[in-house]
Amino acid sequence: MKETLNICLIALIFHCCAPAALSGISGEKRDHRGAHEKSSKSYRPDLTVTGDVLLADGLGKQSIDLIETLRDSLTISFLPTRPVSVEDLNSCSPALRQILETSGLKFPGRVLIYESMLSWMPSNEIPRDKFWTRFNVPEKSKHQIRIAYTMFESSRAPKAWVYILNHSFDAVVVPDDFLVKVYKDSGLVIPIFVIPLGRDLRRFLEAPLKAARGSPMVFANYSTCFPRKNLLTLVRAFGDAFGNSSDVQLQLCWRGYDHLAREAILAEIASRGLTNVVIEQQGVDVRTYLERFRRADCYVNIATGEGFSIQPREAMALGIPTIVSNNTGQKTICSSGLVRAVPSNIEIPAMYTFPGDFGVQYQCAVQDVAAALRDVYASYDSYLRKGGVAREWARRYHYTQMAPLYMSLIKPKRVVLGDKDAILEDGIMTKSKKLVRKYKKVMKIP
Repeated sequence: MKETLNICLIALIFHCCAPAALSGISGEKRDHRGAHEKSSKSYRPDLTVTGDVLLADGLGKQSIDLIETLRDSLTISFLPTRPVSVEDLNSCSPALRQILETSGLKFPGRVLIYESMLSWMPSNEIPRDKFWTRFNVPEKSKHQIRIAYTMFESSRAPKAWVYILNHSFDAVVVPDDFLVKVYKDSGLVIPIFVIPLGRDLRRFLEAPLKAARGSPMVFANYSTCFPRKNLLTLVRAFGDAFGNSSDVQLQLCWRGYDHLAREAILAEIASRGLTNVVIEQQGVDVRTYLERFRRADCYVNIATGEGFSIQPREAMALGIPTIVSNNTGQKTICSSGLVRAVPSNIEIPAMYTFPGDFGVQYQCAVQDVAAALRDVYASYDSYLRKGGVAREWARRYHYTQMAPLYMSLIKPKRVVLGDKDAILEDGIMTKSKKLVRKYKKVMKIP
């Protein structure tokens, strides 16, 4: 997300473009059918994936990764939330392109999973009867189970999102356990299931493990430059820990930024006279992205809040020593015992570039971050020896590992009414009688 003005502009563009997007790929009307499609009008896919196709973007890749996870096991159609560029489409495999061109409007799946932002401005509500109609989809369907994959990075989810979820979806999936409480405390009443965010880690898992530190030793962060990412605290802690030493370097590479956050970081670097902090401001392709990681000796993410936290897992998949703040979605990473955790329990108002009350996030003390940086520097070989185990821990988040969980949700063999909402080995358990009835009707489960 960019500055508030830009977000408003994007929202306007999105609402103007959405109907074109749903006419077909790149806004063109098409009647292409995927490999699994049949000529019969009664053809009904198992799943409709609804989301973006933005291969250079974290959120934009969720739909693609989900399709890649399930395309060998399920029949799938696709419903884009914005026009798909020719460049992104051509970057996909032929099998994937066939699915992307299988219309989720013409061929609605028994289950629909929504993998995009619920609204561009979380402080604005979308009227109850407008969420699905803007995508040319009926607001209610007795024949389709609608599930939103959603996350947020603070202690309270947006009211607008909770409103949409309660009125337009049958269930929610979140990537980390901490979000169950966040959404319930925010007023969500529909069932919540937990499935970690599966990512394509193949290139990271196939690359050589980190074997030795470089010279200078590189501490790195490759996230966006927004207040939540806490890069100003990182620069201050790095300066306190090492000063302007030529033995170390801090590399900050971001593809997007908040203007005020960026200016504060540049001012801090200038005021300290730090020549060992290097900044890159551009998006890169997947090959360059991987090479960035491979030149890092220690990856640092001390964000004040994370819904899931992808990049520390990517670093761990390469066996790179990693420092993370012990809060929100990163608590799961810290609990592995394979990273250097930084205490992060100073409550601050949630930091976003859009207005609204989103509860709190969790700041680190500068001295605690500096201590973690010095610790990894001084005991580098000890942290490096955890690399093989860290890779195996990260491997569980490769998207193929998520397939059994999704299969239980999308094509369950049984749906059980119980005392909690949970993914079972061969189906689901839920506290919701309404959801049990709908699953049994749609899936024809006895």
